[in-house]
Amino acid sequence: MYKVLIVDDELFILNGLPHVINWEEHGTEIVARARNGLEALEIMQNHDIHILVTDIMMPAMDGLELIKQIRDRGWNVKIIILSSHDDFKFVKEASKSGIENYLLKPIEEDELSNTILNTVEKLENEANATVQNHDNLNIVRENILYRWVTRNIGYDELENRAEFLQIDLSRESYMVGIVSILKNTKSQSFGISSSVRCRLPFLTFVQKFLTVTRTSYPSTA
Repeated sequence: MYKVLIVDDELFILNGLPHVINWEEHGTEIVARARNGLEALEIMQNHDIHILVTDIMMPAMDGLELIKQIRDRGWNVKIIILSSHDDFKFVKEASKSGIENYLLKPIEEDELSNTILNTVEKLENEANATVQNHDNLNIVRENILYRWVTRNIGYDELENRAEFLQIDLSRESYMVGIVSILKNTKSQSFGISSSVRCRLPFLTFVQKFLTVTRTSYPSTA
């Protein structure tokens, strides 16, 4: 799953955007939220983020400065701009730094959905080009398996990609195991969610344990 960070000083956006589309069906998960650029940078210094969805006008550090800081650090992050400012100078300035799209509030479901799908496709193409990198291979493989399990792609597409992604489909049967981490539904804090903080190291442990004994394909949902 590709990890998404949402940055906006409006609580309505921070709390509402996760419900505009089904992010998991798009091969993504929202792992963190921040209220300004400074909070976002702190999160990104300690966690891998693939897609950044950010507002422009924010206190402490605005979206344009956040994008500049990301590019100066050489982080490979896909950036989507959200803004209520229909001003060409913002679009022009943001476009210089390389963005996937510039969406005006209120956000349209179809426009957000198409933007995320196109961004994920671009990430997958880039990962395929450098699939020799073990981390890239795991990300693409996990994404494809999740999309197949949730019936977003058919078996034919999975079969076509299996050899390239080193997925063994030759066996007669496979065992499926499900592990669930209980969530604290009362927590309203921003930053990296507690479930993500628990899940990432646990998934790493499961991957190491299973690969020692047998072929396995761990995935998150």
